[in-house]
Amino acid sequence: MVFWCIWRCQNEAVLNQGQISMQEIMGDVKGPSFLWIKKKACPKQLNLDWDIWGSFNVHRVGW
Repeated sequence: MVFWCIWRCQNEAVLNQGQISMQEIMGDVKGPSFLWIKKKACPKQLNLDWDIWGSFNVHRVGW
């Protein structure tokens, strides 16, 4: 999932001469990965909450 989002953003930047920020990539990763993990990975064992998942901020990690 993450690699696909990075690849897509790279193509966007190269083909459209745009600039993609780390925040945009993280935003593109958060939604689909949350849904995939919640619905497919282990829906009964995991109690995932979008507010917690979506609040991850790359700046807190120091990137």
